[in-house]
Amino acid sequence: MSLAQGLLSMLGLQLALYGVGWACAAFYVPHHRRIVFDWLGFTLSSGLALGLLVVRGHVPDWLGRTGADLLLLLGFVSMWRGAQRFLLGRITQEPLQLLVLGAAAIVWFGEVHIDPDARVLCLLLALSWVALHCTWQGYSTMRKEFGARAALTLGITGCTVAGAFMAHALGAFWRVRPLEWAPGDSMHHGFPFLLMAAAALVNLGLGFQVFTRMVRQLEHLSRHDALTGLLNRGAFTTLLSTEWQRFQRKPQAFSVLALDVDHFKFVNDSHGHAVGDEVLANLGALLRRHARESDGVGRSGGEEFVLLLVDQNLLQAGQAAERLRAAVAECSWPLGLKMSVSVGVATALVGDASEAAVLRRADQALYAAKAQGRNRVVISGWPASVTAPGDQRA
Repeated sequence: MSLAQGLLSMLGLQLALYGVGWACAAFYVPHHRRIVFDWLGFTLSSGLALGLLVVRGHVPDWLGRTGADLLLLLGFVSMWRGAQRFLLGRITQEPLQLLVLGAAAIVWFGEVHIDPDARVLCLLLALSWVALHCTWQGYSTMRKEFGARAALTLGITGCTVAGAFMAHALGAFWRVRPLEWAPGDSMHHGFPFLLMAAAALVNLGLGFQVFTRMVRQLEHLSRHDALTGLLNRGAFTTLLSTEWQRFQRKPQAFSVLALDVDHFKFVNDSHGHAVGDEVLANLGALLRRHARESDGVGRSGGEEFVLLLVDQNLLQAGQAAERLRAAVAECSWPLGLKMSVSVGVATALVGDASEAAVLRRADQALYAAKAQGRNRVVISGWPASVTAPGDQRA
């Protein structure tokens, strides 16, 4: 076995080991399973193609040449599809179109109109296109989600692989030698090492990014309510505590709104929990739309919600609460339901012992709003509700 064959064998073994890793990952990342299968296809197809290159001359000619080229093309297209699913959340028709056109050209020049140089050139052009286009499509998304360093690594790797393929093609024409690699030491020894480094960066980098995304998703789930996407009770309490500490350093008003859906049990009992969940999800979206970026919006449990309004005094918070109440009353709800909310408002005071005192006053104001007939805003410390339009049963 020549040195070039040994290096290609090592590269094939490296890809096989990455394939084992992706196969194991398929059992532990169900939300990314289709992506993992695409990348598994990349490692297995590419590894098998390299194996056929090594044993070329000991297997049927069509298998060692045309078959190996088709497997390399299939592997790169599978990697491209997986990258599209992972970074873009969808796949386009381009990978399939390139696979069909590239495979047709390879078969034509390999088996019908036999021209080894044309066949290999078609393969090199297709692989270079995949490397460059995958880099181009994924760079901005990669930079936004994983940072500039990860995006730059992807860009350099893709451009380097494409450049290596094109350099091989140009070098063959420049030196007037066949494009196709033959058993022996005709291959530049740096080429397999370059591909080994690229395979390591691509597979390990993608694996790290899958892991990073999973950790972020778990962190998000630990802080957010699954139904509405709002902060859960624990995360909202942490946010409120942080704002209280800021208030202790520099007294600057902040307010808390406690909000409860009126007659929500009637919705569940009359229309089912699926409709009730839809109402809560829609209400969560409404609250997010009306909140500022600096505000905090959470679901404290059941049909109860809480809002933290930063730099809002009692009057401003009361006005914001009234806007929310009116928006809920005017909104279109599932099955044509007429929904309303009761809101309690409280603002942090210098004499408060802790943030819990602010939240407790907001809850007491909420209970007062419900006791006064629901569908209204009550501000803690004010003698009457801001609005008293009367109870509107859902």
